[in-house]
Amino acid sequence: EVLPWLRHIVPMGYWDKKENRVRYIHWKFNNLDLETYEDWYSITASQFQQDKGGSLLTKFTFKQLIDEAYPNNSFNPWKLHKIASGISQEKDYQRWVVEESILDAGLTVTRETILTLEELTVRGSTKGAAVLRHYESFPVCLIALFPEFSLNILEFKRKGRGYWEDPSNFREALEWMGNQLGF
Repeated sequence: EVLPWLRHIVPMGYWDKKENRVRYIHWKFNNLDLETYEDWYSITASQFQQDKGGSLLTKFTFKQLIDEAYPNNSFNPWKLHKIASGISQEKDYQRWVVEESILDAGLTVTRETILTLEELTVRGSTKGAAVLRHYESFPVCLIALFPEFSLNILEFKRKGRGYWEDPSNFREALEWMGNQLGF
C-alpha cells in the first residue's frame, strides 16, 4: 500500500480530499498505537510532523481532522493535554474547566454548589490553577464565569484574600446587608 505521507513530499492537493485526510488519521491512530478515541487528547502537533502530516495542520484544525475521521464523536480541543496559546483566557474554556472540576468532585453545577465550592476543588483539578490565575480571587472567578446565578461576593463564605482590608468594600457590604434585610 502506497502511503503518500511517508514519501519526501505529499503530492500537491492531496490533503484537499476528505478521504485522504480520513485515511491518514486512521493510519495515524494505528501508527501511534492509540487504543481508544480518548487517546487522541494526548497527541501533539509534533507527532504529525514526523511523517508529513504536519502540513495538514496548516490547513485544518486538529478538531476538524478528528471530527472528519470520527463523525459519531465530537472532539473537544480543551481536553488536549497541551492547549493552544490564548485558549486559557477564553471565558468559555475557563467555565468548562470549573464545571469539569465540579463534576469530577461528584457535584452538580447549581447556585448553591457554586457558593459553597472549595477553591481547592478547582485549583487541584487539571488546568484549574491556570484558570484561577486570571482572577484576583476565587469568588471573583465564579461570579465572572456563572453570571446566570447573579452571585454577589458577599454571599461567599470566603471573600478572597484582602477583601476586608479594602475600606471601599465596607459600604458595599452594608448596602447589600441592608437590601437583604429590606431596608
